[in-house]
Amino acid sequence: MLSPKAAGTGLTITSANQVIHYTRWWNPAVENQATDRVYRIGQQKDVYIYYPVVQNSLEEVVDKLLTEKEELAQNVIVLSANLEIEKEILSQFTLL
Repeated sequence: MLSPKAAGTGLTITSANQVIHYTRWWNPAVENQATDRVYRIGQQKDVYIYYPVVQNSLEEVVDKLLTEKEELAQNVIVLSANLEIEKEILSQFTLL
């Protein structure tokens, strides 16, 4: 068992196959980094991720907030290749 901060600092934990986030962080990237340590090269097992949440508690509010943050990030940050931004910018420079 490691905290998300400790697990996200360069460890390779390929012998584990279950990740339980007992404490939630306000930044979803911290949790993702800790979870990714189990998915390193050499992992041959199915990996299961758990987020225990007590109903009607602060944990439930934090869980909802983190879910909304991840959804927002996925909808706002898109690949520029799909938008062809480079072509649009270059076409503006050729007009000048």
